[in-house]
Amino acid sequence: MSMAGTWDNVDDTILGEDDFYDVKDAVSSLTGMWREFGSVLGLGLAAIKDIKAMHPDPVSCLDEVLKRWLKEDYNRNRFPPPSWRQLVCAVQSKSGGKNPALAKKIAPLHPKKEKTSENKFGEKALLSCIRLS
Repeated sequence: MSMAGTWDNVDDTILGEDDFYDVKDAVSSLTGMWREFGSVLGLGLAAIKDIKAMHPDPVSCLDEVLKRWLKEDYNRNRFPPPSWRQLVCAVQSKSGGKNPALAKKIAPLHPKKEKTSENKFGEKALLSCIRLS
């Protein structure tokens, strides 16, 4: 089964800053991989270096990664908007969170909503998820 087939039932509604604590709770175990995770979410090398310079510990670094991602302060031309689907893709990614078990745990908690209008990145979001795997 392709990654798109695995995660196509995960909510792709755009997340925002108000979702920070829910997202943080879901991925707090990835603290040690905050750099890789941030990169897969779309933060560039300059942002990663900035975060490392400004924050003394991995927990606050992961927090800053999530805040920037939720504020869409990343390369929006190459990466779709924040959503649970994108988060799950990044968590399972071999170059990001590297934690398929956690992705499988998060995914069913955020099922795709019925009759949502697909955001303009809908297809791009699925392709991005496939590319990350």
